[in-house]
Amino acid sequence: MAKRNTVIGTPFWMAPEVIQEIGYDCVADIWSLGITALEMAEGKPPYGDIHPMRAIFMIPTKPPPSFREPDQWSSEFIDFVSRCLVKNPEERATASELLHHEFIGEIFQVSMWLQAWVCNLFLKKGAQSSSWICLWAARVKITLSGILTP
Repeated sequence: MAKRNTVIGTPFWMAPEVIQEIGYDCVADIWSLGITALEMAEGKPPYGDIHPMRAIFMIPTKPPPSFREPDQWSSEFIDFVSRCLVKNPEERATASELLHHEFIGEIFQVSMWLQAWVCNLFLKKGAQSSSWICLWAARVKITLSGILTP
C-alpha cells in the first residue's frame, strides 16, 4: 500500500508517524482507533486538556498514552488499546489482528445475547415489527461470525 505524507485533521488522534511526516498508511488509523477507545472510556482524548499545537509535539516524543485509572477496565480492553497504541507502525496491530482480539470476541458474545434478548422481547410483546428485528439480528450474526472466525 502506498504511503501518504499529508497532514490534516485534529492532532489528538494523529499517529506519531503522521505528525512526524515520515509517511503513513492505514495502520495510522489503528492508532486513532486506540485514541478513540481511550476517549470513549475516559471522556476526552489523551492530551485533550492542552492546546493542540502542544499535543503535536508531545505525541511523537512521549510514551504511548494509557488509562488514567486502569483498575476500572478489563485486562482485555487495556490490552486491545495498548496494541493499537504502539509507537512503531510496523509493530502496531493490524485491523485483521484486532478483529480476532479477545476483547472483540467478548463484545461479539454480548451482542449476540443482546440480539436474542431483543427478539424475545418483541415476540413476547406480540409486536408486528419483531420479524424484521429477528431477521436483522440473524443477518448480523451470520455476517459477524464470518468476519470473526479465525
